[in-house]
Amino acid sequence: MRRIAAFLIFLILLVTPVFSDSLTYVYGSSLSSTEMGDSAKAGRMYVDESGNLIALRSVSNGLAVFDKIISRGPYKSGSTLTARGPLHEVMATGGLSNALAFYSISTPLYPLYPVIAAGADYTSSGISGVLVMAGVHVDVPLSGLWNSQFSLILNGKLTGWGVAGVRVTGSVEFACEYGFGYRHNLGAFCWGLGVSWLYTVAGGSRINPYLGLGVDI
Repeated sequence: MRRIAAFLIFLILLVTPVFSDSLTYVYGSSLSSTEMGDSAKAGRMYVDESGNLIALRSVSNGLAVFDKIISRGPYKSGSTLTARGPLHEVMATGGLSNALAFYSISTPLYPLYPVIAAGADYTSSGISGVLVMAGVHVDVPLSGLWNSQFSLILNGKLTGWGVAGVRVTGSVEFACEYGFGYRHNLGAFCWGLGVSWLYTVAGGSRINPYLGLGVDI
């Protein structure tokens, strides 16, 4: 019981947003300050005056650290930030052994995103099953918000994800898939490539290089 109670307390602390009314925020190599119209929450999405979409990674003693999600213009020193709703992402991936459609939404657990996935598992002889799974993915910026002339680095992220669920092949069996890759945003659109491992009870495990295309809303 003590271990369970300690875990629950840790979980509550983890998902409880951090609040601040006046922020000094780190953006690139510059420090700027802005008065927020409402309390800032870790994991919340903001839009700056150039239309860039950034996510509040953490707040501590009035210092906020952001990750850039979508670049639409140059950074402006002292830019006013406008809070917006959560980020929704829809992405479809196709590989050697399966094709999946993913949906995820940003939460205060940023950079962790809950994700659901559905698709088809196939072999050289055709479709062998339907996959329905849920899990999480995490995005880690390659360069944070460092100033860079290379947009491929500035907007690029390492992505890791894992989902678990069922595979329906006339019967229902356990299935899970884990993967990692590289993701890049072109405005609201994103593409990614990587490799994953699919495991099913009856089919064993298979390596699946994949390519994905998606959109952030």
